[in-house]
Amino acid sequence: MLLIRKDMAIADIANELGFAHQSYFTRHFKRVVGVKPTQFLAQS
Repeated sequence: MLLIRKDMAIADIANELGFAHQSYFTRHFKRVVGVKPTQFLAQS
């Protein structure tokens, strides 16, 4: 998973995955995982 590598910014990950904006990625990530990407990183 790209987030676990921690060498990329969340905006870069969103772009790499084809999202037009980081906010779209964050919204979909929270819907699927249950927490925002930043919260996910804090837990791991």
